[in-house]
Amino acid sequence: MHMKTVAGYIRRIANARRYGIRFVRRRTFALPTHIRIGNRRVAISCPAEDGVRTDFLTCFLNDEYGLRRVRGPIRTVLDIGSNVGFFAMSARAHFPDAVVHAYEPNPRILPFLRNNAAECRVDVFADAVGDKDGMVSLVDSGDSNQAQCSMTATTGDDSAVLVPLSTAVHRLGGSVDIAKIDAEGAEWDMFRDARAWRGIRQVRMEYHLWGRRTYAELLACLNALDFEIEHHAASGEWGTVWARRRKPQSGLDRI
Repeated sequence: MHMKTVAGYIRRIANARRYGIRFVRRRTFALPTHIRIGNRRVAISCPAEDGVRTDFLTCFLNDEYGLRRVRGPIRTVLDIGSNVGFFAMSARAHFPDAVVHAYEPNPRILPFLRNNAAECRVDVFADAVGDKDGMVSLVDSGDSNQAQCSMTATTGDDSAVLVPLSTAVHRLGGSVDIAKIDAEGAEWDMFRDARAWRGIRQVRMEYHLWGRRTYAELLACLNALDFEIEHHAASGEWGTVWARRRKPQSGLDRI
């Protein structure tokens, strides 16, 4: 067996123990009904979707956002594209005293997110995040973690409020220690809200290269915002990056 495969298996076993669940192999893994967050056993609320199972493995067992490797004190966490809230819950497990805000505009999935958030002291905002105020429509035709926002403004059941990234940062006091962004392509709009990025110290992002976007373009955007890449895992038209601001924050960085 390849050493990388062995290391991944050992990591999943260790993380499963951390959350008080059993893991034997990925192929046969079934979502638990409860996990351990700190000293509490909390219920898991989620729909029966393959994508939700994948997100559970991503956030809890694989730790693909690298929360165990985060440096420095974490007081504020911003979760954009929270879906049912697995990242926010794992952030609560790693940073028990942090203020955690979760953003999810999909009305179909919000009841699950709110149930999970209530278990873990997470504040929920039913907003989409971009670079300006407005309204968006939801394109939700498959698993909920693949739902996308369209800038076509509507006022029906499939619409949601759009807020700029700067508003989400401001709601956390103007300073975000770690931001996770998984917005199915809306990250490109957020890059235009340069003022907001001055208040973010670290970012964990799932990027998307739809519409002829390139990884070089992503690097250029982050570089222009004074971020440097610490980790990159590519998978075709999408991937994950961990990035950190080059310059230390000061009180002047707050927005």
